[in-house]
Amino acid sequence: MPNIQSIQEKDYDELARIVGNAYPAFEMHKDETRQKFIEKVDDRQKNFPDVNHFGYFDEEQLKGTFRFHDFQMNLYGETIPVGGIGLVAVDLLHKKERIAKHMLLDFIDRCREKGYDLAALYPFRPDFYQKMGFGFGSKKHEYRIESKHLPNAGSKQYIVNVTTEEQVQLVKDCYNTYVSQQHGMMYRDQEAFKNLIEQKETQTVAFQRNGKIEGYASFSFQKSEENFLKNHIIIKELVYLHSEALGELMTFFHLQQDQIDRIIFHTSDEDFHFLPHDVRNGSEHIIPSVYHEAHTSGVGLMYRVLDVKQFLSSLTNHTFSTEDVTVKFKVQETLINESNVEVVVQFKDRQLQLIEEDRYDVEVEMNISEFSSLMMGAVSFNTLHRYGLIKISHSTYNKVLNRLFSCLEKPECMTAF
Repeated sequence: MPNIQSIQEKDYDELARIVGNAYPAFEMHKDETRQKFIEKVDDRQKNFPDVNHFGYFDEEQLKGTFRFHDFQMNLYGETIPVGGIGLVAVDLLHKKERIAKHMLLDFIDRCREKGYDLAALYPFRPDFYQKMGFGFGSKKHEYRIESKHLPNAGSKQYIVNVTTEEQVQLVKDCYNTYVSQQHGMMYRDQEAFKNLIEQKETQTVAFQRNGKIEGYASFSFQKSEENFLKNHIIIKELVYLHSEALGELMTFFHLQQDQIDRIIFHTSDEDFHFLPHDVRNGSEHIIPSVYHEAHTSGVGLMYRVLDVKQFLSSLTNHTFSTEDVTVKFKVQETLINESNVEVVVQFKDRQLQLIEEDRYDVEVEMNISEFSSLMMGAVSFNTLHRYGLIKISHSTYNKVLNRLFSCLEKPECMTAF
């Protein structure tokens, strides 16, 4: 009978084969790459309790695998545990045997056993995971800005290269300070930052003042396809705690214009187009009637509320809008129990409270995937209602409910897994 259990050392070679076939870009056919992957898995299995590789075994044969992550995430100012699933892979010989679904169910069960109310993943196919109850988070935008069009604050006095272990610690402190201020961000430990000085292809500059780092940018170079004298910079991570730090970092990249053509940003910031002097990305594409292409966008990180009542309970300290209304949520589960979860919530004096009585002003019905996106602040109530993805018993409450949830900020996440 198939079972799912933690990967052991004897399984590493088969794990590398299955992962290599599922993700050809990893180039696991190369001996050096394969060996490094196995060493990294072994290190994680033995030394990092917050990361665990699991395998789907059938009569001791490994047919699929996934990686479980334990995260700590900022949920509107409160820190909550979140389960993450990554590196999902199924043996080529055993596709369409529902192994991926079984592994996803196992992952959700493990999250619920740990008492987690939220799970997250990066989808290889968004439509598949949406059917499994995962809802979209914020979009990611790629901007390709000419370096000369980035703002020049007139100073880069506090910009330094990050080259020492002490500075890496300061970068971690800066990042985690930002996490504490931004909904959706996930905390990291020191290990997550060691590649800042170990990976030679990545460089990091920081705004360092009075013994503290208050902003940083990690980046690498990209060769232009046109000629060897033309290069770009890809910013892998940009974090800043105030506008002065951002200004000096932008000045640093602005001054690279003699060598660098475009600076490539990946950001969830919906208002980023206000920062550069010219936001056009060089495609020359005009969207009718006259809208200049400024960026390309993609959907990625998805969230799933695992326990509706418990998740709502975690929002009891959140400050909502001034609307006083009692709402009955009917949330359709598509994976776990195939039934409605019903809960009555009273919003009063800008606070949320779960109540036992079946007395309410309005009933709201939706799928767990849309509920997850709404609760994470990734989409407005009005949008879901306009698209027919939410049903409400009294349409007169639409504006009230939209104002109620308009205070939820969009999530941001920089953690890849």
